[in-house]
Amino acid sequence: MMYSSQFLRKKCENCYVEIFGDLKSKKEMILVSIALEKASEGEIVLFIDSRGSFRPEKIVEDNMIKIEIMGRIDVLKATEPGFLFEKISRLIANKRYKTILWDGMSLPFYELQISHELSFLSRFFSLYTIRGNMVVVTNPIISIKGKPLGYLYTDPYVHMRIKAEILKENEGRATSYGWSAKYIIDGPYVMFEELYF
Repeated sequence: MMYSSQFLRKKCENCYVEIFGDLKSKKEMILVSIALEKASEGEIVLFIDSRGSFRPEKIVEDNMIKIEIMGRIDVLKATEPGFLFEKISRLIANKRYKTILWDGMSLPFYELQISHELSFLSRFFSLYTIRGNMVVVTNPIISIKGKPLGYLYTDPYVHMRIKAEILKENEGRATSYGWSAKYIIDGPYVMFEELYF
């Protein structure tokens, strides 16, 4: 069994990863797990939260995570689409972050019908990972006029797309091109075990 970030690094060294799946597939937990792993190693992580559901104080309270670790996770609430590209590119420009995680990337753009800014962000993340950084985003299955918004605007730039599906309460399966893995949720961490390739 490997931690989430170790597993994703093994599958794709400098990767822009998109995780999709139904609402109960624990996509956010995978991002939280990566954030905690990286912060535990001393890295400063950017966690972009479109749902308003990321609660660091709850993680500390429930799982005895040290406050110093949570202090290394910078949270940007991204519930509105206005100026998101500028905000994020400004944050990244100072090279503070090697890991960027975004829960619900397409959510702020849902009402816009077509969003070029979402496409720009996706291209930006793709280029950002080439320098050895990690970007992992989740996209809910949301469609406009029958077309899934996240897939339509992010897929041309994504290096690896992973479908997450829950099997039992704390166990799921992740599937991508040519491989499948089981994941188990252990407190705030998500552990992966490869099944086949």
